[in-house]
Amino acid sequence: MIITLKDVSFAGAGLGTATELIRGIPKAGLLGLYMMDEAEIGAPVSSLADISGNGNTATLRSGWTAPIQRDYGLEVAGPHGTVFRTPIPTNPSGRKRTMYMVQTPLLPGNEASVYSYLFGASGNGGMALPTDNHTNAPFPALRYYGIGASGIYDVYDLALDILGATTVKYSAPPTFGEPSLASFSYDGAAPRIEMNVQSGDTRFSTNAAIGTFLDGTTDYGTIEFGIWGHQVARSAANPLGRMHMVAIYETFYDTAAQLKHMAFMAKAMQARSVVV
Repeated sequence: MIITLKDVSFAGAGLGTATELIRGIPKAGLLGLYMMDEAEIGAPVSSLADISGNGNTATLRSGWTAPIQRDYGLEVAGPHGTVFRTPIPTNPSGRKRTMYMVQTPLLPGNEASVYSYLFGASGNGGMALPTDNHTNAPFPALRYYGIGASGIYDVYDLALDILGATTVKYSAPPTFGEPSLASFSYDGAAPRIEMNVQSGDTRFSTNAAIGTFLDGTTDYGTIEFGIWGHQVARSAANPLGRMHMVAIYETFYDTAAQLKHMAFMAKAMQARSVVV
């Protein structure tokens, strides 16, 4: 008798472990998985299926422009971008989340003060219309911005009261026009907010205010993702970027676990000719 286990990796068999996968992505703890490849090529996309099996469909926020389905994922029009809202709470009782995105920033280099947000919260201010001033307050947001020769990833808190006096910043990601994989995670109990880029160079904050903010009860809305501009300064680039995949987990993963997840995601992306 031959027993076949679908989408199971035995890469860690030497340790006596196996990783159950969905489309090549680790399943354990997964809340939402959006592969962005289910629509007809060239069609506008207003909802994204959650293939994790949890039913957390992501829907285009009202008033925003739908991205266009391409073979690599979604093409996001400039200058305002697009936003998808999930039903996944930002501040659950467990006070933990980890989010991953594979995206290609198409901002031109050296655009000071031009930012593209990737993850935020539905309760953040100024998100009703794409032309609004998107403050990203009160919830910290993951962003990529067009300063310098290579651009910068960071986790940003407008008032600097959650992360402290500095942002969580990584200044050497793949450059403009190159696919990249970044993660954003937080643990209110620790407290800790962390960001990783696939190179493995971790950035984090352990400011005590994180624990006060992420109390497990305050409603900051649900997780939103996409590529959208910040404030009134927006890039003239069109398209603004490409989205390839988003995965959202219910827990906090340390650096080693995040990089392990990223290795699976990079392999899954290669099947669609997206090399990170």
